[in-house]
Amino acid sequence: MIATGVRNEVGLWNWRGERIGRLRTGGYKVFRVAFSPDGDRIFTIADNPSGTPFALPELWARTGERIALLDSLDTSTSAVPVFDERGNYLCLPANRGVVVVDASGTVIGTIAGGPRVRVQGQPAVASDGGRVAVSFTDGQVRVWDYAGRRRVMTLRVGDAGPIDFSMDGRTLLAASPAGPIERHALDVEDLFGAGARRLGRVLTPEELRTFEIDERRLTAPALEAYRRSGSAA
Repeated sequence: MIATGVRNEVGLWNWRGERIGRLRTGGYKVFRVAFSPDGDRIFTIADNPSGTPFALPELWARTGERIALLDSLDTSTSAVPVFDERGNYLCLPANRGVVVVDASGTVIGTIAGGPRVRVQGQPAVASDGGRVAVSFTDGQVRVWDYAGRRRVMTLRVGDAGPIDFSMDGRTLLAASPAGPIERHALDVEDLFGAGARRLGRVLTPEELRTFEIDERRLTAPALEAYRRSGSAA
């Protein structure tokens, strides 16, 4: 299917150039049309002739039925939606952050910064859809968890450029203006091996509780390095 945005509608066409349907958008000129990765959802943004709100995002089923008018989202006609690969949700840049909307059109999360802090670049979505990362102009990346429906961490990346997740979702990559790409571990267990080599001793039970470290969750290489460091001490 091919979708074309014009005034007052989105035309749906097959690959023979035959019209197979249309979406009657709530706004006037359609600025953006996007398919979810599985093709089951269509997202559109049109401007609003009445002026309030300025942009009218809408979510549609492939059959042409409108699922939701997302007029409560403070977004713009130039906003680019980012879908997770499984089609469970989409991320849409808004005024102060990024809004996460599920396949039914329900807002399930907002990733925002503080006052006068804006989104920088496009959101990054992990390949399994488990996490969303958003870079902000205050030099920090906020990471949101899909399962918990909440922000789970904040990483300081400074004046970073584009961000993305590694293929396994355990590392956040941030491009710097100078050229190098920073790697930030997202699971604390991935830091235990390096930390153990620097520490040179086994943590006391009180320190384990303070840092919320559960030895049972350590990966085998990290656990081995951790125990070796204690033996060497």
